[in-house]
Amino acid sequence: PEVRGNWKTLEEKLLERFTPPTEGVVEEAPVLPPLPQPTPRVGRVRIIAEDLSHSGYLDRELSVVNQQFMLTERPSQALTVKFEPVKGGFYRAKTTNAATGELFVGITWEDEPNVMHGSTIAAAFSAVKEHIFYIKTPHESSSKWGKGPTGIDCWRETPEGRLMVCWQQDGTTHPLELVSNGRRRLRAVPDLVAYNAAHGGQWLRSYMVVEPL
Repeated sequence: PEVRGNWKTLEEKLLERFTPPTEGVVEEAPVLPPLPQPTPRVGRVRIIAEDLSHSGYLDRELSVVNQQFMLTERPSQALTVKFEPVKGGFYRAKTTNAATGELFVGITWEDEPNVMHGSTIAAAFSAVKEHIFYIKTPHESSSKWGKGPTGIDCWRETPEGRLMVCWQQDGTTHPLELVSNGRRRLRAVPDLVAYNAAHGGQWLRSYMVVEPL
């Protein structure tokens, strides 16, 4: 009402409303919220094999002979693991109820790693005390079976929610297949067909998931 019939006042109101920002004045961009960070997951590691009789959980006790994590059918005997995110999209698997105390679940190769197609060697699941990715001396892991190196930051989660282990070599990440047999043993192998051909064909393709407590 106060501008009706008063062109001067109307002009000032219009300029005030529609005048573009003065040159040199930069409008601040909206601040986007940070992306959510991966959160640790805690649970039992459930192993599911093609033959359900080969299925179970990672055992909280190491095998007497080879000092490796093997398979148990009893949930009460299952190892509980906290998967902590580390760089590169990997996880570190920290035990919370291992019979031997607080450890990390890693993989130890039976010999020098060969991750190429046709490889006939494997890695076992070992207890690792060192807080590093790559261990040159096998005695720093629990495994008495493998002579090769040990990896600790080797766990990943697939889009389907499955766990997998990988090996990094020469800047390349190589996914490994989980296999199990009827004697509670677990291995991670680069080539299941080649490994079975060299070891009697007793190993079955398996996969792992985190079973919440």
